[in-house]
Amino acid sequence: MFKTRKETGACIKFTRLKTKILIHTILILDFENLSNNSEVDYIKKAVPLEITHLLSQFKEIRIISNITQNLLNTELGKNTKIDFFLKGTFIKIKSSYRFQFQLINNKNNECLLSIKLEEDEKNMFQLIDSVSYKIAKHLELEFLSKKNRPNINHTAYQYYLKGLQNWNLWNKEDIEQAIEYFKEVIELEPEFAMTYVRLAQCYSFLAAVITKDSIRNYNYAKEAANKAITLDKDSIDAYLNLALIKLINDVDILGAYYAFKNAFSINNSYIKCHHYYAYYLITIGKYQNAIDTLDFSLKLDPLNLQLNTTYGFTLLLHKKYNKAEKHLKKTLATYPESEVTYDALIWTYILSEQYFKAKMLIENSKINLLLSPTMQIIVYKALEDTKKLTFWRKKFENLLKQDKNGSYSREISAVYLALGDLKNGAKYFESFYKNKMGFIRALSHPAWKTFRESDKFYLYKKRLKLLNPPTLPPDLTKGTNDIILIRSSTSDFFTIPADSLLYIESKGVYCDINFVNNHKIHKKVLRVSLNKIMKDTLYLHFFRCHNSFIINKKAPFFISGNRKLAKLKLKRHNIKIPVSRSKFIEAFKLFPNV
Repeated sequence: MFKTRKETGACIKFTRLKTKILIHTILILDFENLSNNSEVDYIKKAVPLEITHLLSQFKEIRIISNITQNLLNTELGKNTKIDFFLKGTFIKIKSSYRFQFQLINNKNNECLLSIKLEEDEKNMFQLIDSVSYKIAKHLELEFLSKKNRPNINHTAYQYYLKGLQNWNLWNKEDIEQAIEYFKEVIELEPEFAMTYVRLAQCYSFLAAVITKDSIRNYNYAKEAANKAITLDKDSIDAYLNLALIKLINDVDILGAYYAFKNAFSINNSYIKCHHYYAYYLITIGKYQNAIDTLDFSLKLDPLNLQLNTTYGFTLLLHKKYNKAEKHLKKTLATYPESEVTYDALIWTYILSEQYFKAKMLIENSKINLLLSPTMQIIVYKALEDTKKLTFWRKKFENLLKQDKNGSYSREISAVYLALGDLKNGAKYFESFYKNKMGFIRALSHPAWKTFRESDKFYLYKKRLKLLNPPTLPPDLTKGTNDIILIRSSTSDFFTIPADSLLYIESKGVYCDINFVNNHKIHKKVLRVSLNKIMKDTLYLHFFRCHNSFIINKKAPFFISGNRKLAKLKLKRHNIKIPVSRSKFIEAFKLFPNV
């Protein structure tokens, strides 16, 4: 369980001190613009997105946002997993905004909190902060970070919100516009970390949709994510961006693992952590683990298109064909234009040898089919439809003629493998690997599943460190118990469940981290100071009882002695920790006197 950066072995069982986080789920709806002013329409989605980001800084809450009104009407009332929802309206009057927010209990439709605010447009940053704080205070949430949110000037924040609006539309033109807005923010406020997080997301999107510029855009994305981490090492979204970039662009399995580990250590109840980590699990072939992770996420965000499609894909890869078909059909009923969902359903039929159903989907689909002509050749060959097979083989031959620099090696390798030509399939697979761009699909898409299960794939497992890939310990990914991440003064770090940590003792330039495991106390040594731990660690239950000791307030300590000779002792263990005179009264209030 307790892992350092250099450890990837089996999990250790440990004894719990019985603490648990009470989790709330809140749905944030798009706001309603009551103004006759379309120029401020960007506020409708931008402000809910910003509130979503701010509330994600609290461990006891999971946020769902960006949901359409139609889906809301059909799903909200019956979804008992959603505890609260937030809705809002706004109107612009000259240079001021008037907002009304309502926090509503989903179980009984009771309005729990109503907030009315009017602010000058120059104070939008403070207004959004104020609303988020009032919601958190009402729900008695515990803030993750000890740092204040950095203020930015009005003009930069307007650009940032406009960028959020375009970023949220998630198409090439709007993403390119969002990048321009975020660049304007950086010109005015170069130290605002979230701008770099959003830039990384934008460039990652462009890398996926503009093949010829993929490497350049992924490099931009990686640079932006690293800059965000430099400015804010507790930025969970920056670590998640970096994890996906390392996975998708670099095919760096260990690099992605450590980035995910950082993200989960910051907030293991964040839905995106579980969603993105499922991609990692699929890539390394841990399909049941991925299904479990996606199950957890879908209970909290049941309408998410990407989650539902990924879930269907994973069921398919795990050979749960009936469940995959049922789930993907349900997803298409809600999102009938989703290309990736159609792709997943067609491959479900192909791998389950329901070729006629696959044929009907291919021929009746009105959307762009992914990975042509591979699926068509497989289907028409299986159905012995010579005429259509000949047509698609000619398409394939055209691809061969165009493939002068390996740009079509992905499709060509898939077709050869589908035709049973393992020699040429392996040859173009190697070209695909060397080209690297998009190679992650070869590790996760059903088109290459048979090849991945063959002996020839062993070489790639060695190259990509897939022979024994690490997975995060269950307690880190469960999302129900607090996790502490302690960073050393070097590049090492140590993660541990909060309910297992006892105390930390300073010894020169090192610290001994003492924790309970299997009823015994163990020790981990890190090069770090107590001051750095108190300053940087995202855990609010540390108590500096002495110049040389930090203790976990949730551990079962009791106090004995007077002000001069006070000691904190631990039940069932022969441990005596000194309490300085200046801390005696505080310690006396915190711990029982036995």
